[in-house]
Amino acid sequence: MTMLKPLTLLFILILCTTLVVTQSRIMTSNDANLIEKTCNKTQNHTLCLQYLNANPKSSTADEYGLGLIMFDVIRLRALSTIKKIHELIAAGKFKKPRQPMALKSCYDKYKTLLEIDVGNANYYLLSRDAISAEYNAMDIIAKANTCENDFFGRFPYGKELLTDDNNLMIDAATIAYDIIRFIK
Repeated sequence: MTMLKPLTLLFILILCTTLVVTQSRIMTSNDANLIEKTCNKTQNHTLCLQYLNANPKSSTADEYGLGLIMFDVIRLRALSTIKKIHELIAAGKFKKPRQPMALKSCYDKYKTLLEIDVGNANYYLLSRDAISAEYNAMDIIAKANTCENDFFGRFPYGKELLTDDNNLMIDAATIAYDIIRFIK
């Protein structure tokens, strides 16, 4: 009779451990499925997976949380672009007369994007207001497009100083928009 108690305790311990491990595997599988299903709804599935899987919070996030992660990506892209603008202005080596004015205009757009659009989108997503956050994503796309166009004036020159940065911002904001658009 006394031998039965330690065996019973051992059995219960093994059973509990098995349940915890099995449950965590199911949870991870479901989280991966949510990320995969969400990214399948976006225009850039591969980049979406890259951004979301790079953030450890994505494994426990719902759709709103995935949107928040994308706005964090946007925030980091904006900070990087603002830093690059400062460096380009400080270097002062411009090939075209329009570039300094375009950089200043882009700085203003990225600063507004960072301080207003990202902040508002985060607030709306935390408040479960996907429709309002969607508008912020559209504003970010428009600001990055306008920044790119500021360099060209009436005659396009081709690739410009911030073309890669603007394209990365447009891609990230489009993924955020696509994620948010499908939240119901």
